[in-house]
Amino acid sequence: MKIKQQSFSALPEPGDLILLSSLAPDLLLVLASLEFFKNEALYTLLKKTFPSALLIGGSSAGNIGRNGLTDDSLQITALKFDDPQLAWACAKSSDPSFSLALGITLGEQLAPHSPQHVLLFAHRHNTSAHRLLAGVKKALPGISISGCVVSNPADVTRSYTIDPNGMSEDRCIALAFCSPQIRISNGLSSGWRPFGPTRRVTRSEGNILYELDGESALCLYRRYLGHPLDESPNAWLLYSFELLDEQRRETGRIRAVQRLDHSNGSLVLADDIPNGCYLRLMHASANELINGAEAAVQHALQTTMPSGDKLALVVSCLGRRIVMGQRVEDEIEVITPLFGPDYHIAGLYSRGEFGAPNGNSGECEILNETMGVTLIGEVATDTGDGLAARMSA
Repeated sequence: MKIKQQSFSALPEPGDLILLSSLAPDLLLVLASLEFFKNEALYTLLKKTFPSALLIGGSSAGNIGRNGLTDDSLQITALKFDDPQLAWACAKSSDPSFSLALGITLGEQLAPHSPQHVLLFAHRHNTSAHRLLAGVKKALPGISISGCVVSNPADVTRSYTIDPNGMSEDRCIALAFCSPQIRISNGLSSGWRPFGPTRRVTRSEGNILYELDGESALCLYRRYLGHPLDESPNAWLLYSFELLDEQRRETGRIRAVQRLDHSNGSLVLADDIPNGCYLRLMHASANELINGAEAAVQHALQTTMPSGDKLALVVSCLGRRIVMGQRVEDEIEVITPLFGPDYHIAGLYSRGEFGAPNGNSGECEILNETMGVTLIGEVATDTGDGLAARMSA
């Protein structure tokens, strides 16, 4: 596998892409701020310059690279495989209630190609990431999955994905790596720490949490946190929940609080909360979140990867960025030296992260306010080009 990468602060000219096009890439990972995706010229340029490459990616709330965090930028990562067996699928999402079926559709389209790993890009405003992931897992049992909910810094109702059909505000994308030569490793960690007792969810509906132990969720939340909720409009981002298992043990599945609804005493969380599950309040400092980022990389690096060029796809949550404020660069500065010189770093700040909280042996979940790292490498082969599996939705 060979990788080349470039970043731009404005839409590039065709001549600016010569370095990337010289690779004749099989895959183009495109991560950019919202303004780039609003411009149809981006897709036209990439499709014309890279006619044989799969275009995959989405909008971000900041791009992550070896040089740190960049806002209002376009990051393009070109990948050339020895054995480019890639498959992709997309499906349009119009309502969160259809997300399970949408995920099944994506998985069923990929299943005939025997995926080794799936990279998933979803939206938040019209999709339940929890149900979407459940559908993909149902159609592809046992297959590892990573990826994110695409984002932008200011508006939860707008995000974009890009695929070979174009750019869209309502298509969820699944990319499958199908070659037996491919090697994938995944690591996630958050740095959040528990406080307070475990509570049972006695009333919830989708991502709306109404009651904990029979008490108004908002009343209980305010009682535990007190003044901080009144002192800052984003104070609730400092106090998330962890979903525990049936034995009330830690799982690493974090749910961020998105909004307080005083009209009905509820908390609006970042994704679904099942009735009857157990929750525990979490909190974190900037130092703890930075330590969590380092732990995510260390988890991923526990798997031995092939020699040669490799990609480290880093996904961190927008909520983490808000909580850390001016120290957000620190989590990137801490993790960058952990990757050797043969790693190319691509990444973004998202509104949700897909991955296995317990590392490569765990089952994929949707998490919030977490850092996820996906390492992609390829065992070298002497058999030539291989056969690329291409499919469209």
